[in-house]
Amino acid sequence: MFGREFWLRAHGASTHLPIVLFAISVLFDFTAVLWRDESAARGLRFAGFVSAAIGLLGTFGAIASGLIISRGQTLGTGALLRHHQFVWPAFAIALVFVGWRVLTRNRSSQRSFSIYLAGMFVASSLTIGAAYWGGELAFTGGAATPPDPVLVARGHHLFLLNCAHCHADDATGDEGPDLHGLRKSDERLALLIQNGVKGEMPRFDKKLTSDDVQALIAFLRSLHG
Repeated sequence: MFGREFWLRAHGASTHLPIVLFAISVLFDFTAVLWRDESAARGLRFAGFVSAAIGLLGTFGAIASGLIISRGQTLGTGALLRHHQFVWPAFAIALVFVGWRVLTRNRSSQRSFSIYLAGMFVASSLTIGAAYWGGELAFTGGAATPPDPVLVARGHHLFLLNCAHCHADDATGDEGPDLHGLRKSDERLALLIQNGVKGEMPRFDKKLTSDDVQALIAFLRSLHG
């Protein structure tokens, strides 16, 4: 029903909630601990509670859209694996601590609240780590599995026919730039191949099919910087 581009945008939007709100929640709660005015402290703790709860809700959307993008892979390889190594602990910790806070109706002893605050600080830090590796996925196209060698070979053939005269047979660059270690998403590469760059690169949307473009991208992904 929805294409990959939709889920990429949905994932990007939903991940901002836990990234920002977990950190804001920790800031509110930590300030509440230091604040001497009890009335103001209660207000800060409530703001921290609401921020954490909304952030947790955002993680469900982020995880659902992320699993759709990665085709159900809960670990993967490379940058996807490192992304998930931060995601799952962050989600588990936030689920336990925010769930506990909901069950206690935002009421706890000072010691319990200190443990909660430490746990949410860890969850927030892990979420930021997940965001970093999510950014790496966005730049590199997020290849979770090694490229299909048949697709790479086809892409190489298409490259020699259409691209090598500008980028050299080994893609190290000539009139066009070196194509090793590209840090662009698959979607961005597809648009560049199809639409070209005015005055620098011809467009290939009428010459290459979408399958041809994907084969070319698979070949480019096989090149190492």
